[in-house]
Amino acid sequence: MSTTPTPQTSPPAKSRKTMYAVLGVVIIIIVVVAGLYAGGYFPGTGMTATASAKAYDTGSCTSASNCDFTPATLSVSTNTKVTWTSNSTTVHTVTACSTTNSPTSAECPTMNASGLSSFDSGASGFGSGQSFSYTFTTAGTYYYYCRFHNWMHAQVNVS
Repeated sequence: MSTTPTPQTSPPAKSRKTMYAVLGVVIIIIVVVAGLYAGGYFPGTGMTATASAKAYDTGSCTSASNCDFTPATLSVSTNTKVTWTSNSTTVHTVTACSTTNSPTSAECPTMNASGLSSFDSGASGFGSGQSFSYTFTTAGTYYYYCRFHNWMHAQVNVS
């Protein structure tokens, strides 16, 4: 009772084509789902969106006509990271109009609603070419100002 090993044979060409077609479809599905996931298509997932604003001056910072934030109003979605960069010859802050930061009415004509988080780039500010970032996780209107230049105020609308 001896058994003779049978030689291994390649699958027929038709089943090999089917296997490659199925493999190709699976790869395409994986790539599409990964792209949707990374792009934040599925709620609560994905990367943080980004936006930018600037603190600027035109050579001196003595009034709103030559020194301010741009844009004055920025609209973003929740979970957006906003980065302010200074293109100015002087130092600025990005400070929330919240009771935590104790602004004057000149610095903050409108205060943030209670329940919105506070943010501050720091009492020493940031200078030319430097930046400050903050991620807005709650919808609302965030008013902010510069501690050193009380006419510099702007807002971020988060929806």
